[in-house]
Amino acid sequence: MRNLSLIKAEAGEGITFALEKVYSLQSSLCLIRDSVDGLHPWVNRMREILSEEELRDTHRFCMTNTFLDGKTWESVDDWLDYVGGLSDEQMIASELGHLREKISGFADLAEKMPSDQELLENEDAFVGIISEFWKREEMEIDEEAIRDEHYLLTHPAEKREFIIRHFRHMYDNYLRSEWELHEQDLLDSVRAFSSVDYDSRDRGEAVLEIIQRTSMDEGVMKMFAEARQIIFIPSAHVGPYIMIIDSREGILRIVHGARIPEGAVIRSPSLVRSELLLRLEAVADEHRLRILRIIADRGEVSSQEVIDQMDLSQSSVSRHLKQLTANGFIQVRNIDRSKYFSLNMNRFDTLFQTMKRYLGG
Repeated sequence: MRNLSLIKAEAGEGITFALEKVYSLQSSLCLIRDSVDGLHPWVNRMREILSEEELRDTHRFCMTNTFLDGKTWESVDDWLDYVGGLSDEQMIASELGHLREKISGFADLAEKMPSDQELLENEDAFVGIISEFWKREEMEIDEEAIRDEHYLLTHPAEKREFIIRHFRHMYDNYLRSEWELHEQDLLDSVRAFSSVDYDSRDRGEAVLEIIQRTSMDEGVMKMFAEARQIIFIPSAHVGPYIMIIDSREGILRIVHGARIPEGAVIRSPSLVRSELLLRLEAVADEHRLRILRIIADRGEVSSQEVIDQMDLSQSSVSRHLKQLTANGFIQVRNIDRSKYFSLNMNRFDTLFQTMKRYLGG
C-alpha cells in the first residue's frame, strides 16, 4: 500500500495538487449523468450497464449536498463514518449554509434569499430560489429534482441513509476497481504537477495553463483569484473538462484531466497516450472537422453562424463547440450576449508535439 499521505494537499496558500480520493470518486460518479461528449469510455460504459434504479439514484445523489464539508478525507470509510455521525440538526445547518454560500456569488439573488425557516417550511420558496440559481448557472431546470432535494433537506435521516447506502453500493461494485486501475497514473499526475512551480506565476495565467484554457468566464476567473488555496485533483474520467466541486473557507477544489504538464520532471507513457487519444478523438469527427473548417475560413464566427452552416440541431452544434473548446482547439470570447469562436493554432502545435513525444521523436 502506497503512503498517500506524502502527496496529501498541505494547508496553506497557493496552488496544490492532491489525489483527494473521495472528491475524485464523487466527480467520476456524477459524470455518469452528464451528456457532454469526450469523457472517458468508462463513463459511457456505466450509462449502459447500470440499472434504471442505479442511474436514478446516482442522479439523485449528485443533486444533493454530500457533506464533504471542505475536508480532506483519508478514505471512503472515514467520510461515510462522518456522514453517519452527523445529527439531523447538523445536516440541515450544513445544507442551508452550503446553499447560501452558492447563492452568495450573485449579490441580487442573495438579497432575495428566503430565511432558513421559510426554506424549510415553504417548498415553493425553495424551488424558486434554486431554479433562479440554476438559471444563472445556465443549468437545465429540473423542478422535480429540486422538490426531491427539498424533501431530503427536511428528512435528514432518510438523506443520511440514502447517501451512505448508494455510495457504498457504487463504490463496492464499480468505483473501487476503477480507482485501483488508474491510481498509479493519478499519482504520477499529482507528482508531475507538483514538480512545476506555479505559485511564482500570475495566479490566473497559472490556472489557465493547468486546465489548458486560453480564457474563462470573468466570474470563474474572479473565483480563482480570490481563493486562498486551489487544490487540483486529477481525474481519469473528466476528459478535457473541469469540475469545480467544492469551495469552502477560501479553498477551491477543481477536478481536471490527469496528464503530465510541460516542464515536469516525471514521465508517464500511459498518461501521454491517454492525452493523445483525448485530443485526437476531439478532431476525429466529421462534424467537428467541418466546424473547424468554417472557423478557419472566416477567422472568427459566432455560435449562431456555425449553427446556420451545419445541418444539425442547435444542441448538437453546442456540444461539438463545447468539446472543441474544452480541448483547446478553439477559443471563445463573449461579445454582448453572443459567443465568438476562433482557432487556437497553439493547441494543434501541442498535439503534434505530444504525438512526437509519445513516439519518442
